Amino acid sequence: MNIGQELRKIRTTKGYTMKYLADNAGISQELVSQIERNVVDPSLKTLRAILRVLDTDLADFFLYDTSTPDVVFPKKQRTKMSLRNTNVIAENLIDNTITKKMQPLKVTVPGNESLSKDDYKHTGEEFGFVLKGEGIIKLKNKLNDYSISDGDSFYIPSHLFDKIQNTSSNTLEIIWVATPPTV
Repeated sequence: MNIGQELRKIRTTKGYTMKYLADNAGISQELVSQIERNVVDPSLKTLRAILRVLDTDLADFFLYDTSTPDVVFPKKQRTKMSLRNTNVIAENLIDNTITKKMQPLKVTVPGNESLSKDDYKHTGEEFGFVLKGEGIIKLKNKLNDYSISDGDSFYIPSHLFDKIQNTSSNTLEIIWVATPPTV
């Protein structure tokens, strides 16, 4: 693994400058440059500080090799997670989102349940395509609710997202794309 190259790839994917990374990791910009050019190897302490700023787990950093990009992501290899004390399930549609610019998910909201900003915190942009079901989107500080159903799509700046409520007893399934990745 080329540590410097991988760190640079993650940093640039997230749109961070070397100065931003250095300032937030508590190291010099020169050291970041040297690490990314493989002039020096970072200490474990420095690597952890850098990965913290890049919002990347140390174990994940070494587990995933991004030099050969994956093209197909088999259904059986997907990871599913419950979102904060809810029955809402988010299924990652691709692996290793730490080096990507977007994160596609399949979000399943059970009947009469909701996904709120408190269950899913993210800074960036959200796009959704309703596969099946119906619901309502609520935005912060807006009086209007927006109805969604099969085949509808939506775009929401993350700071405006408040809630998606499943308005029926049937499952609401959404292909959800977040940028930048968070989960």
